[in-house]
Amino acid sequence: MPSFSLPWVIGPVPIVITIWSAYVCGMATLYRKGMNAERIVSAFMFSIGFTSIMLQLFFGKYSFAVLMLMDQFTSCVLLFSFFIAFIRLRTNEIASPKIERDIKSILKAFLVFSLCCVIFNLLVLLIPPSNRCTIGKCFVLELLFGSAEYAFSKLYLLNIFGCMFLVGIASAATEMFLKIRRSKIL
Repeated sequence: MPSFSLPWVIGPVPIVITIWSAYVCGMATLYRKGMNAERIVSAFMFSIGFTSIMLQLFFGKYSFAVLMLMDQFTSCVLLFSFFIAFIRLRTNEIASPKIERDIKSILKAFLVFSLCCVIFNLLVLLIPPSNRCTIGKCFVLELLFGSAEYAFSKLYLLNIFGCMFLVGIASAATEMFLKIRRSKIL
């Protein structure tokens, strides 16, 4: 018989957001719609929710540091695959960036995102989030996002920022590669 005692391992907010995101991404794929803000946010939240849930279910006993880095990387890969799918569904080719930036500004963006990602991950790994929850605000967060005793709630919340930094790194690296390739330096 299932236990409905609170707090759950995976809270109701990530479940609802992931289901909504899966619905929006599925409908966009089914009806061959391109990208807009709703689909970008839904692809981002689906990739974060799906990978965090899968890592909690199948790899929950591993080290938190390994889980966090795996979660960020797989979320970034899943998000980029959604972006490519949404673009190809609409135009059947990968669109180039609309704004042309010089190589220095692209390299600067790459370095800033890389530095932010390294600092963020080092801070999280050196000062890990605690498992204890003693005040009311923390109890409400446990009810909404899941129990702090398990890795899911920490993975889900930390992956939002970590995935943003990795997406920035990947998009700057991709833009830099395409810029170099177009200018025939390679």
